Amino acid sequence: MGRVGSFLLGVAVGAGTLYTAMNYHVVRSDGGTHLVRKTQVGLDGTFADIRQFSITDWRDRPQLTQAMLKAQRSDLMPNSPTQSLQQRVGSLFGGVLGHRQ
Repeated sequence: MGRVGSFLLGVAVGAGTLYTAMNYHVVRSDGGTHLVRKTQVGLDGTFADIRQFSITDWRDRPQLTQAMLKAQRSDLMPNSPTQSLQQRVGSLFGGVLGHRQ
């Protein structure tokens, strides 16, 4: 491949990367890496590692939260309010009944 071919390949890869970054959140979760379509085009919040996210983190990133819910990917949200409540109730009852989670 000559110089022109290498240049055009670089332009194509760069344009594809920019398109992806502007239109998708790259989300790293316990289940792997996922692309979630953004609700607003832009470079804000392109990558998020949600494996250790708390409820506060979700509140601080409303665009990511909206995109995850719109894409019906709430299953990837490890510390959603519902799951946090389930974990607390489970640990409470587990401690009372002598079981460990």
